[in-house]
Amino acid sequence: SNGSSSNSGSHILSTIEFDCLGQMFATAGVQQRICIYDYNTITAAAADTDQQQQPEIDLAAAAAAGSSATAAVSSPFSPVLDLPTRSKISCTSFSPVTQQYLLSSDYEGLVHLWDLNGGKIVRQWQAHEKRIWAVDCCPVLQDQFATGSDDGFVKIWGLREPPAPRLTLTVRVNVCSLEYNPAVQHMLAVGSAGHQVHIFDLRNPSKPLAALKGHRKAVSYVRWAGADQLVTASTDSTLRLWSATAAAGSASKDAAAAGVGPSGSGSSSEQQQQEGGWQCTQVFRGHTNSKHFVGLSTHGQTVACGSETNEVFLYNQSLPTPTLRYKLLVSGTTRSAAAAAGSSQPLMSVGTAASSSSNGKSPFVSAVCWRKDSDVLLA
Repeated sequence: SNGSSSNSGSHILSTIEFDCLGQMFATAGVQQRICIYDYNTITAAAADTDQQQQPEIDLAAAAAAGSSATAAVSSPFSPVLDLPTRSKISCTSFSPVTQQYLLSSDYEGLVHLWDLNGGKIVRQWQAHEKRIWAVDCCPVLQDQFATGSDDGFVKIWGLREPPAPRLTLTVRVNVCSLEYNPAVQHMLAVGSAGHQVHIFDLRNPSKPLAALKGHRKAVSYVRWAGADQLVTASTDSTLRLWSATAAAGSASKDAAAAGVGPSGSGSSSEQQQQEGGWQCTQVFRGHTNSKHFVGLSTHGQTVACGSETNEVFLYNQSLPTPTLRYKLLVSGTTRSAAAAAGSSQPLMSVGTAASSSSNGKSPFVSAVCWRKDSDVLLA
């Protein structure tokens, strides 16, 4: 998803998220709409269509009017559900067990629970006093979710409980990202504007289990790569891979009990032992990220992120430099011209391609997401 420089306030997608089955995906951002797509419908249409003849679908125009959810039927590349929102959306998170429910967080500090069968909001939380950057459903405790905000707090909530947090964690600086450990229900990673990553054990929340130091600017994303490895992204134009050592104790024991073993890790000259038994085992460089949220997603040993050069970068955990990079199209560039110039091209495109701007700014990749148990990446 590209942010258009000429309309950077109106076309940036903040989030792409697949459902638990990998059949539907949601996109949302500053356009104040959540769009739900049917992945199989789109791929089937892409297989039957000559991409060079395929017209661009303007989702903004398709979703221009109306105050309630609408079904889009003009094209197989259009969303199957269009959900207008009252505020800009920062993040979404599908239920880990059903396609029916989706959480969204916004710039006004609100969290909404959407029933996608009915296309409506079924619950609302005034979760924070300032903009929420991240919301995440716990994959193990399926009625629990976490939020992180510019107000410097992380809050843990229950879906079926009164609208008061189960737990509040004080981070003291803007919280940019968070994610539950995929196998350990009480472990939460939090990235902040304070250049650090905090790993919390929610059973003992008085202080972080570990504070991972190494990034030189804000930590914009945290993504688990298994129960005992974490990938982080920062506006210092690096990604870092952190691995739990034997000293980390509880994470390794709980992961083993859950049947999740450690995955391999690379080496780096910048290895640094961390509080709580976590160690930086790789630093990835190659993409450009000094200002924007550009996306981060993990898939086995592979890590994907965006770049302010309007490219998608792939890294392998064992190598500090990119293994692949893909340049996204801008408006007015044909796929045949891009291919002739040597640019790798995607399987399909939906939405509106970013456009070049006369003001000297450039489009950038703003979100990436791997499809579950698949080599398919959305950007």
